[in-house]
Amino acid sequence: RTDQNGLDFGALRLLADGSPDVSFGNVDIGRARVHFDVTGQACNDDQLTAIAFHHSPIFPSTDRVLLAGSACRFDGNVDFGIARLLADGTLDTAFAEAGRRMIAFDVDGGPADEAQAMVFQNPSGFQISAPSHLVVAGTARRSALA
Repeated sequence: RTDQNGLDFGALRLLADGSPDVSFGNVDIGRARVHFDVTGQACNDDQLTAIAFHHSPIFPSTDRVLLAGSACRFDGNVDFGIARLLADGTLDTAFAEAGRRMIAFDVDGGPADEAQAMVFQNPSGFQISAPSHLVVAGTARRSALA
């Protein structure tokens, strides 16, 4: 991306002594940044409001960090923004569109949706490997009473 203005999702991992973990991140030592915007959009502000972790001591290759909040579309509309990071803080490109996804609830023209909480779910009840579902909840604004 060439445009560096606006807000992005940000995450960092610190060691027990409070120093940055240099093995984590995609933009700087110990830091990960996720943006949903592209050059030419009406807005560039994405805001992180929730984080969830999946850790498996048996299958550590399935470890993931999920980030969610609000992400701004090209027309200025704000929708749920969800990103999945690998354990090293890089985008998990096997998830959605290159590691991130925007989901709109505004079927009636509501301009601002925001994911606020997440939980992993495995309907089979077994938590040994990676969960099969992610439940995301938040605020979905509607523009008129339905």
